[in-house]
Amino acid sequence: MQGSDEARRGPESLWASLTAEDDAAGNTATRARPAILTHIKSGWVLSSIAGLREAGHYEAYTRELDERTRTQLLCLGPSEWVPVYLASAHYQACDKLGLPAAAVLAMGKAVMARASRSELRLLAGGGAVEPMTMLMLAKQLWKRSCRGGRVHVAATSERSADFVVEGHSLAVYTYCRLGWRGVTQGLLDHSGRRGTVQELETREHETTLALRVQWS
Repeated sequence: MQGSDEARRGPESLWASLTAEDDAAGNTATRARPAILTHIKSGWVLSSIAGLREAGHYEAYTRELDERTRTQLLCLGPSEWVPVYLASAHYQACDKLGLPAAAVLAMGKAVMARASRSELRLLAGGGAVEPMTMLMLAKQLWKRSCRGGRVHVAATSERSADFVVEGHSLAVYTYCRLGWRGVTQGLLDHSGRRGTVQELETREHETTLALRVQWS
């Protein structure tokens, strides 16, 4: 119950923490909202589609796409920049499937395994990584695989942190938010620590995704 109460109080302490960081850097003006996300690397979309296929939802997913969009998505190469309108079509189709949250979370963990684990190992130098360090590496990964948006990582205790993405234009889709929770859970699992990832109940803006990560 204490963890649940902490999560409900999270956003207020989080924004205070971010403002304090900005003030410490000498930026006393109100923190400007970042540029909105405009492109993501195709690996995220392709891994998501692969997860749908493995879970038996591929045909239902493709039926939710018009012919032109379906062709564009299914013909993506492994290292392309995908404009947000096309990524939006993907997540909108995923939302229409109405899949259980647990299933989407599991596929999000699988996406992390396919799309980012090798990059995280490279960034980490191949060794074991503590959860907080893993979240900071994920921040670097965002910069490498997304154009626009901004990630903040703020420690809330010795064994918890908030992972916040601002300007995340795809966060308007439930499937995307659940998927990112799964991805973040996969990052935590990769650190070798047991723990949980929960979305904070209050979001500052519809394009803000705020997650509370706790570990043992």
